[in-house]
Amino acid sequence: MRLFNKESEKGGKGEIQAADVETNKKGGDDHDHRHASGFFPGRPGDFGEFTANLRKILQNLHECMITQKWRSEREFVLIYMGMSEQILKDLESRLQLAVEAVKKDLGTVRTGRAKPSLVEEVKVEAYGSIMEVRELASISAPDTTLIVIAPWDKSLTGAIANGVRKAELNLNPIVDGEMVKIAVPALNEERRKELVKLVGQKIESGRVMLRQIRTEIKEEIEAEEGGSGVSEDDIKWWLSEMQRLVDKYGEELTELSKDKEQELMTI
Repeated sequence: MRLFNKESEKGGKGEIQAADVETNKKGGDDHDHRHASGFFPGRPGDFGEFTANLRKILQNLHECMITQKWRSEREFVLIYMGMSEQILKDLESRLQLAVEAVKKDLGTVRTGRAKPSLVEEVKVEAYGSIMEVRELASISAPDTTLIVIAPWDKSLTGAIANGVRKAELNLNPIVDGEMVKIAVPALNEERRKELVKLVGQKIESGRVMLRQIRTEIKEEIEAEEGGSGVSEDDIKWWLSEMQRLVDKYGEELTELSKDKEQELMTI
């Protein structure tokens, strides 16, 4: 059986020409003549042109993936197939925001160690509006028991101290010249256990948010059923992707919980 014959030349350049595939039929002289290039679109002998075009298409797709900054072939397939990828993008965006909100909330839980994050978002009355401490001063923790706030506008030192007192953080700020100093007392065992429970409550609130988002997105996906070009398999795939993302961010909450609890219980 002979498939290709590298013999002819055209325009001074060698070409691969497809030859007839001859298959002997048992018990007779008849032959099944099929052009090898017939396995590809185009006229007989267009195999070289076909592969060149295919190469261009693949290159264009690769460039699209780079310029559009698609994170994976999975996302590219979603877009290329014209599926309702926006639903899944919205889902991931909302899940990210939910986890970030929980992470920020956990940052306010005092662990017995001085950290700038304890007071960064404390609200302060300044310049006729409400601003956060991090917008008004530099914050540092020179050691594990002390937070130092240095206002850029020294006239706001008192206002910042008052803001910390009103924030219900169980911290006692002291104005020391042009700075605000906050001693962070160590936690006793009982207080640590109380804070672990508090962390659990905040994590559970985050899981409630994830479940609510999942419910809303599930309804959006199911609403696509019966739509033009949408098959039952498409719906199943979207639901599967939805659950994968929800599980992914649920695991992130679990990790946040473990890290915070370990931080609290470490003396």
